[in-house]
Amino acid sequence: MITATEPLSRSFGYIPGKMLDVDAAIETIIQRLSTPTSSRRVTLKLIDDPTVPQVDLDRLQNEVEALAEEWDGVVGFHLSDLASGEAVALNEDTVFAGASTIKAAIMLNAYVNLKRFDAQQEEWLKEMIVESDNLAANDLLAAATGSRGTEAAFVGAEQMSDMLAENLGLKNTYLFVPYEAGDFIRINNFKFRCGPQDPVGPAPYTETGCALRATPADMARLYRLIDACAEGEGELLAQFELLSAKRCQEMLDRLARNGDETRMVAGVPEDVRVEHKSGWVGDMQADAGIVRSPNGDYVLAVYIFKALPKDLWNWPDEMLAPVVAHFSRLAYTAYNPVKIEE
Repeated sequence: MITATEPLSRSFGYIPGKMLDVDAAIETIIQRLSTPTSSRRVTLKLIDDPTVPQVDLDRLQNEVEALAEEWDGVVGFHLSDLASGEAVALNEDTVFAGASTIKAAIMLNAYVNLKRFDAQQEEWLKEMIVESDNLAANDLLAAATGSRGTEAAFVGAEQMSDMLAENLGLKNTYLFVPYEAGDFIRINNFKFRCGPQDPVGPAPYTETGCALRATPADMARLYRLIDACAEGEGELLAQFELLSAKRCQEMLDRLARNGDETRMVAGVPEDVRVEHKSGWVGDMQADAGIVRSPNGDYVLAVYIFKALPKDLWNWPDEMLAPVVAHFSRLAYTAYNPVKIEE
């Protein structure tokens, strides 16, 4: 375990074992046998074993908990191995503000309800995933209902939230109010749906509001379902006739083009594919998605909360985003530990 306290950081490393260089050994022995006068003593060369070890998930669990202890706030963490289904979790059912991580669900809802996308809808999808544009997300919520405008976006938000709860069992992940709709609500005295008041779900608690929430476990399940669909399997194909393996792979390809490289992506090497959607509000930052690593693919959802003092509106991005990256780094190096040269 390689640790640092400034900044907060943990990652796994390994010292490679040694193995016989078989090709060099055969060449040396043949040479000696063909030369009767040569020495009968042979020195064989050892080289580094190229096998990269993988950290046991129990060990990763311990290190996730240790890293979370160093954070002055609440950490929600869920990792699922896509091959084995094994998981590592900490506060995975704690309810956090959903922020923009739920835009992955808005995208799914659009695919569930629209057979194909016109040019404008394609642009909204790009803006929502790549740039995390809020108004594009609202437009897609409305489009999924077959309409346009803010009132239709409210209908689309409820439609999506009901789909998550009733079809997929994601009870604490929902969006009832479209993004940036405060003025519309005040001017029109608009009534909207709301979840239970805080605190909600199991402890430890965060501050979430009542209309936009998510849990690490729910978001991880959402990505596992999309991945299974892309493989031609799973619940999404069974429940939604407009979905196909090709369309689910399209969703993953869109998520891989997410422009945010400061959170989950910052914890992995540049050439590693990450299909994800991040999100942030004043007291919370998060990222959730799938990491396609050399030694195995996994779903990861990391949510970080830190209560704000009364005189502050938000924590600086450079304070919270790197913490998400550090948990991503810890997970990545459990699958792909850093080689330590002796």
